[in-house]
Amino acid sequence: MKTFKLVALEIKLSNSTNEDYHSLELIDGLIINKETEENRWIIEALLPNASLPYFEEIFKQNEPLKLHATISKTSNDPANFTANIINITTMERQFSVLLEGMLTGRRILSPEMILKNLIEQGLSGHTLLQEFTHRLHEKRKTRSAFK
Repeated sequence: MKTFKLVALEIKLSNSTNEDYHSLELIDGLIINKETEENRWIIEALLPNASLPYFEEIFKQNEPLKLHATISKTSNDPANFTANIINITTMERQFSVLLEGMLTGRRILSPEMILKNLIEQGLSGHTLLQEFTHRLHEKRKTRSAFK
């Protein structure tokens, strides 16, 4: 097994008919590759209590979730997962959701997707431009390292 830092998590809302994903306010998280033939992973996300009712409802209904998980660095492309909630642990100001799922592929972020993500994070003006330029540069640097 290999364990990695979970740095961002997006969820496809169950009532959404398109491919829009919602960025979760991730406090902390980790992701474990179980290194099985079935490509199974464990994801633990620490989230603020505001999201708790949504996750409790999904847990009751035992609905699979479609997720985009960004591993190790925010400049990495997210990985696509289909996962089920296996446990929810509540705490005073936050809760932990434990999911088990299958890696279904990697998502390549286009410049438009990067920009949308940064705007959703509340960036604007000069800060937005700086971070957008930084992430584009990081992606190009990463791609050229594998040529």
